[in-house]
Amino acid sequence: MLGVVLLACDAPGGTDAAVLADAGALPDAGPRRCTTHARCPEAERCAVGDVGEISVEAGEEGWCRPAAALLGSAAPSHAYRPGGRPLAERLCVAQALQAGAGADALRARQLELLSASGARLVRIHILWSTVQPTRDGFDFSAYDPLVEAATGAGVELLVVLAYGAPWAASATEADHHFPPDDPEDFARYAGEVAARYAGRIRRYEIWNEPNGGYRFWKPTVHGDAAAFAELTARAAASVRAACDDCIISGAGLFFHEQVINGAIEFTQDWLTARPDGLAQLDAFGVHPYPLYPPQAPPEGDATSRAFSGMDDDVRAVLARHGAPPLPLAATELGWPSYGAVDEARQARWLTRAMLLGAALGWDPLCWYELSDRELRGTYPPEHDFGLYRFGSQDPAQPIDPKPARDALAWLASIGEGARFAGARAPPLHDPEAGRYALDFEGPSGRWTALWSLAPWRASIEAAHRVLDHLGVERGATPGELDIGAEPRFLLP
Repeated sequence: MLGVVLLACDAPGGTDAAVLADAGALPDAGPRRCTTHARCPEAERCAVGDVGEISVEAGEEGWCRPAAALLGSAAPSHAYRPGGRPLAERLCVAQALQAGAGADALRARQLELLSASGARLVRIHILWSTVQPTRDGFDFSAYDPLVEAATGAGVELLVVLAYGAPWAASATEADHHFPPDDPEDFARYAGEVAARYAGRIRRYEIWNEPNGGYRFWKPTVHGDAAAFAELTARAAASVRAACDDCIISGAGLFFHEQVINGAIEFTQDWLTARPDGLAQLDAFGVHPYPLYPPQAPPEGDATSRAFSGMDDDVRAVLARHGAPPLPLAATELGWPSYGAVDEARQARWLTRAMLLGAALGWDPLCWYELSDRELRGTYPPEHDFGLYRFGSQDPAQPIDPKPARDALAWLASIGEGARFAGARAPPLHDPEAGRYALDFEGPSGRWTALWSLAPWRASIEAAHRVLDHLGVERGATPGELDIGAEPRFLLP
């Protein structure tokens, strides 16, 4: 699907290191200048400063450095952040409401599905190419009914301002995934949207996964961080002018390197190009999926960075540039019920992801997505992430929830008014041993969520009701409690 370009790593003085290596003449001493980690020696990567690079940008100088010395190599710190908004208020669903004036029945069913899931926040796109099909004017008729329906149902909207408009990009005649030639055109659209829905919409996200350039910021494979920096700065200022109290996040970045630049390299290039690039933002967007297709848990494994490590890495690259320590907004996360992830595992991982994200201070936590789609079971598994099985969005068909829906609904119920209060002391909470015990303080007192990546038996001294991650009663304590991958909730 994507081509991988392998460029050469240069020895000091500009000699091509690949040629020297083939001739057996590669020097043993001294760092090597590079343009990609492909030609760096084993266990080294091409890096600018302490950030690994797939593609060194023009004007930057990369050097082969030990991979273990670079950002992303340290063990997760598990730097939890008590407080913030209650868990229930952070829960969100992406891709959940249909736009269009003729979609009333479908939207009514979608709102019914959302209500049953407990989610109060929905992430939608208001496409530039739809609301401004030509330079001459704006047309919001596709989105006004959606906003009215959501507002009437008490659903808050998080709006992604995206993508391009073909009339604004000389590189295309029809594809709306090309950025504009002049970012001021995009800024005008962003301001018009914010002004149109002032008082009804307060949350905005600027673009979506711009580091996935092959899909969302064409024509380059990994986007253009410098151009994105300029577009973001101008669009955020435009939204702020129309809505001073709006909450604006940068585009959710796909976290891992996977042919495309990962979130850390992209942010390094973003802030190198524009050191003040986050000045107008209230949150930093990230999409903490494991390597695609997602098959690793939120605690990480040999193939995927743990949520806590992702949090560390983002905060480290922001600090490296003296940028404000913005809270992270997980505007997409999720797993398809595909491959090794069956529906039961999907539900367990949803619960653990939302709890870990809340402990790390992430807000919101947007599950992708509401319902499976028609091509479910095929590769790539883009259609298998839903809380509901395919057909549930059809008003003429029965509603068919997956366990993931029930898991989210239970979190919304138990998380009502409940703020993260901290982690328990070992041995109950010991992430290095794969054990987690997170406390939340709610209206009815303090409750604890526990799970373990390897089965073990915990000794619980106080009296508690024990429920599982779907809200089903599982006995009571005090006493010995078997803890495993399926979270248990201890309620007073």
